Amino acid sequence: MANLRDLYLKYKPCIVRVTVISRAGDHHTGTGFHIGDGLIVTARHVVQETVRKPSVVGEVDARESMTIDSVTRELDEQALTVTKHHYHSDHTVDLVVLETDFEAHPFPDESSRGGVSVRRSVAIPIGSHVDDWLSDQFVLCKVLIMGYPIVQWAKSSVLITTEAEVNALVHNFRSPHPYFIISSTARGGFSGAPVICAAGSVIGVVIEALYGNDKPEETGFNAAITLEPLITILVDRGIQPSCIPGDIWARFLKARR
Repeated sequence: MANLRDLYLKYKPCIVRVTVISRAGDHHTGTGFHIGDGLIVTARHVVQETVRKPSVVGEVDARESMTIDSVTRELDEQALTVTKHHYHSDHTVDLVVLETDFEAHPFPDESSRGGVSVRRSVAIPIGSHVDDWLSDQFVLCKVLIMGYPIVQWAKSSVLITTEAEVNALVHNFRSPHPYFIISSTARGGFSGAPVICAAGSVIGVVIEALYGNDKPEETGFNAAITLEPLITILVDRGIQPSCIPGDIWARFLKARR
């Protein structure tokens, strides 16, 4: 297994900064990561906001897309073009997959080692575990998180990288999928960040802070959703990406029929 510093260097090229403009004209920043084939994963609330709308039974919450100002690669500040959004059929699942031209823009050559050119990793592999297989096997395991929380007085958004550990697997009554509770402090700009285990694959996606009423989000638990809903989004998209093994794809495809 690689150490977390090695994973940071390997997967930093896959991290993107997502900046959006809300209906009120405010700018917000979240995190995304590339899983191959130009596909960027982030939290749904990074690109959509909840608004109150009138209905026959009174006001109800509705999701509306915000304007994407930019999706930018961390390593070279390359601006990406988003062509499609893919959401889960269950609106409570806080994930979205963006189709982009990530792979149309090659990275500059990295330095060579011993005369051998080192190619940058351009995709973070996702784990193939599903909810039924999960218990406590990741509890107290070290993980790496990279994202863009606000840093006061910083001149621009900066990538924050933190070592954390998985503290629990919990079932949330608001979502059909379990969450990992992560030891790092919950901060808004981490939304959409990958949770990378020491084996080098993503095991979850940071989506929210679990905190009490009228409490700052930093006092809550950092929560990351498991990967089954992400795999479902990719299967519903209909085109098998390179990040999903054939047996997992076939299993989910059969379940969706």
